[in-house]
Amino acid sequence: MRAEKAVILTPGAGDRLIWREAARALESLGHRVSAWEADALSLANVRKLFALPPERSGLAAYPALYLSINFQGLDKFGELAAIFREKGVLVAVWCVDNPWNLLSGLRADFWKDAHLFVTDPGFIPGLEAHGAKHVSFLPLATDPAVFSPRETTRQAGGDATPLVFVGRSAFPDKERFFVGQSVPQAIMDEAETRLRAGQRTDFFWWLEELEMETGATPLWPGSAARKAALGAEESSLAWRSACLEAAAPLGLTIYGDEGWARQFPSGKSNAKPPVLCPPLDYYTQLAAVYANAPFSLNMMSFLLPQGLNQRHFDVWAAGGFCLMDACRGLDLFPEELTAPVTFAAPGAIPALVARFTKDPAEKSHLAAAWKEHILAEHTYEDRMRTLTKTIFS
Repeated sequence: MRAEKAVILTPGAGDRLIWREAARALESLGHRVSAWEADALSLANVRKLFALPPERSGLAAYPALYLSINFQGLDKFGELAAIFREKGVLVAVWCVDNPWNLLSGLRADFWKDAHLFVTDPGFIPGLEAHGAKHVSFLPLATDPAVFSPRETTRQAGGDATPLVFVGRSAFPDKERFFVGQSVPQAIMDEAETRLRAGQRTDFFWWLEELEMETGATPLWPGSAARKAALGAEESSLAWRSACLEAAAPLGLTIYGDEGWARQFPSGKSNAKPPVLCPPLDYYTQLAAVYANAPFSLNMMSFLLPQGLNQRHFDVWAAGGFCLMDACRGLDLFPEELTAPVTFAAPGAIPALVARFTKDPAEKSHLAAAWKEHILAEHTYEDRMRTLTKTIFS
């Protein structure tokens, strides 16, 4: 199968994050993409798809690849994957979130035969040890059509504060996902002590502390990994809150969910509390905020210890300036770009802001270098080229 001839079936609607970018990138590379609503991909509908000639099924040809993001559109018992395997259709899953969190919802081991792509390479050894046969590193990226268009219609003006932060206080349905899970208070206390000392108590740290890394407690099948994930999520919230609290006196606007109001209640004794605003629309508002803000603050989730998030790519692509915590995922970028704009402790944020406020020439030079690098090497077209080459080669 030649990659440039592939028909790719996806269970993604056009308005979902990453689906739109991935589909546009695949089509720009010469693929034919058919996006079906996940609800339409029932076992009966898929069987019907292969029972009809391609021209009657709505496809130019039978699909060569079924591409899912975070296992969306794949049932937990693997029945849909079994049909695809029977028909010679390859299955690929891009795990853009913690893969053990995703796998904890599956009951069958079909994922071991799928082509898995993870945004954090640190998970590859563990997944392979649990039987995964095809695991590759594929980080997130940016879409120039959204964040660096040739003709921009961005609104004029900017934020009233020097710093902005865009992000959730927790992932959706957190309470439901972690129902029945708890972590020992002694380990939580140790995590808080280490955080204050500048150490990142991330998912892998929690696995070690809970003695899951030895293999005595397999991470799949079952939901044992969720206990480590809960610890990492709580540590991550504490870390982000500490960074935001350190930035607040400088003038900070937070765009996010209502959870941030609980972290920064009106009665809290901040000399200058952050301005709390509702979430932004990713496709119509975010680029303008990044472009206009003097500084965008970015802290990586502890659920992906060696991963990166969208802000690592989108802020720079939009022409903004990103101050980032020193996570291990930054190894993806040249050190000469990351070193000047990273902080290892919340207390270092004010000094970074002061430095670049006093030296706008250096700031402009770095922003331009970052944007050039991101657009040259880290777009969704780059990622889809890597994905299809890995699968079809």
